[in-house]
Amino acid sequence: MSVPDTIDAPPIAKAKPFKWSFTKLKNFRTCPKRHYHCDIKKEFKESSQHLDWGNTVHKALEMRLERGTQLPPVMDPYEPWAKKILAGVKELGARIRIEQKLAFDKEFAPTEADWKNPNAWFNARIDVLIIDGDRAQAIDWKTGKVEPDSQQLALSAQCVFSHYPNIKEVTASYVWLKHDTSTREVYTQANLLSMWNGLLPELKQIEAAERALDYPPTPNGLCREYCPVKSCPYHGKGAY
Repeated sequence: MSVPDTIDAPPIAKAKPFKWSFTKLKNFRTCPKRHYHCDIKKEFKESSQHLDWGNTVHKALEMRLERGTQLPPVMDPYEPWAKKILAGVKELGARIRIEQKLAFDKEFAPTEADWKNPNAWFNARIDVLIIDGDRAQAIDWKTGKVEPDSQQLALSAQCVFSHYPNIKEVTASYVWLKHDTSTREVYTQANLLSMWNGLLPELKQIEAAERALDYPPTPNGLCREYCPVKSCPYHGKGAY
């Protein structure tokens, strides 16, 4: 019997490109197992009163700034923030973008913000983006307690630098609506280097976990009431 010149082998599944967002990074830090079931497998949907309210507020402010739609009465305390932004844009003659989706690839080059886009290494959404010549403002609405972690702001700034190469400086802000206050950071491309030096090794670990499907649970205070992953042995218990 003759031996065939070639042997048909089953195709080897190609690994999906690693992609991330600040939300997915934050969820992995909280609990890798929860991140796997909610963000990757999408077996459970995260939902809570706080999340639902946050989504409602974001949509209402989007409609207010983009179409002039009046905020519902329960959000009247947020109206001064909307007026301040619109007045500032008018005074500067600046461009404003609402709920701007931006993404960049591994080389920090701009690309289409779409999770189906294989080149979109990092995806983000900036609630309010104001372009004024070679300066920009990136604003993120927050409906919870004040937590001045600037990493999300830095990533928003990187998105702006990637998509608008003429921008030299980005002022990135959190607006803490519930507390009627804001916190901000000012970025140039140079002062983002320290952030990336600290973050890139962590991203390599997360990518390795994805390749190996290694997502151990991390018991914490969210397990008892706020985690939807019912298949986890710590569900309803937590780290107590």
